[in-house]
Amino acid sequence: MADAPDAADTKRHYLEVEFETLLSDPQTFQFLDQGAVDGFWYWDLENPEHEWMSPGFWRALGFDPEKRKHLASEWQDLIYPEDGAAALKNFERHCADPSYPYDQLVRYKTSDGGTVTIRCRGKAMRENGVPKRMLGAHTIVHDTRSHALDRQLSQLVDMSGDAILAWSLQKGVVRWNRGATQLYKTEEAEALGRNPNELTQAEFGEDWATVQAQVMAGQEWVGDVQRISKDGGLVITSTRIHRVHVGTDETLFFQIDRDITARHMADMKERQLTRELHHRVKNLFSVIQSLVRMSAQYENDAPALAAKIRNRIKALAISHVTGMEKDAETNLDLRRMVDAITRPHRPHETALSLSGPTVTVPKRAATPLGMILHELAINALEHGAWSEEDGRTDVSWQLLENGTEPQHLEFVWKEQRGDGSARAEQGNVDRFGTKLMTISVAQLNGRLEREWRDGALSLRLDFSIEEVAA
Repeated sequence: MADAPDAADTKRHYLEVEFETLLSDPQTFQFLDQGAVDGFWYWDLENPEHEWMSPGFWRALGFDPEKRKHLASEWQDLIYPEDGAAALKNFERHCADPSYPYDQLVRYKTSDGGTVTIRCRGKAMRENGVPKRMLGAHTIVHDTRSHALDRQLSQLVDMSGDAILAWSLQKGVVRWNRGATQLYKTEEAEALGRNPNELTQAEFGEDWATVQAQVMAGQEWVGDVQRISKDGGLVITSTRIHRVHVGTDETLFFQIDRDITARHMADMKERQLTRELHHRVKNLFSVIQSLVRMSAQYENDAPALAAKIRNRIKALAISHVTGMEKDAETNLDLRRMVDAITRPHRPHETALSLSGPTVTVPKRAATPLGMILHELAINALEHGAWSEEDGRTDVSWQLLENGTEPQHLEFVWKEQRGDGSARAEQGNVDRFGTKLMTISVAQLNGRLEREWRDGALSLRLDFSIEEVAA
């Protein structure tokens, strides 16, 4: 094909002249005979900015053909971007494979701001197998329902990236935007024709019949809906549904779903934390009141009393701060808890050795277990191994399982001075500390054994982790 002449040197566009020549080609007549058309187009693929559009196309969009240039950019500014991208992909496949049809529905914006849906078909003209020109035809889709749907959906899609869909009880989903595909992990082709409530396993805050009645009465329904995406994930949406008439007895539901899953889960977590905080604060006040009351029964010296109460409240604080750490949602790491509570009382780092598997205990065990660890550390410092510079304490634990029995934690605290003798004696132990440990063990529904053997003080605590959590 010859190079395109200068448009200024002729009254008629060179592509229009070539188009008339093509009319004598049998292939051209066969193509035109395949269906009714509302305009032709003829494209120079060697000079892709040059494209002749017949007057019928511009009139369909409400433009004066005399004022439009025969340039591809003229219509490219009017086609919906997503439709233009799909058409370009089909064009490339058709150029690569003549058997692949160039045929699709595309939407154009009209001069008055509306939308026209057009069936666009074409055939590449080749020389030695190489596409040189392309002949095409436009067919206006005369479906007022489709036009109304396109206008309203396009406005919504332009304003929001949320899931937007249109559906009816009779035909199911008729439009399903990209936001819906991303939110529900379901492609449009799979969603078309299906009831979206069944597709997403929707659970409204009220019966669907009530929701439907409200929408059918002309009122918009707004509410939160729980759904399940294709991959099984929980999706919470803030949903708006309203009715649209499209010229028939059929009613279309326009629906906008906004993903509020993260906000919903954050609200639930906040409410849970608030309840937990209320319970723990209330429990802490009760424990502190008991500590003050019972400490006073066993101590006459005011400064000493104040120091003991202060240290015990500090131990409470440490155990509860450990329980409130970000990674301690429901359980406490035992190793971290033992280290934190005993650290202020250890004379040096090597005074304590920890041995045992990774074990987490329920948050409900924080207060009683924290009190037990504090009393053990205080006694070790005042009467036991840590009262001597070379003394040491070995702490070990293990989980015990016995068939159907609840899982138990065996916790062993063993003190020993450097010379191998046991300094601590039963009479040296703080009387209130002993009583406090007894009460704490009872709260754990556990068992505490204390013995002096082979020059070592050994305490063994056993309690069911599952029973504390219940």
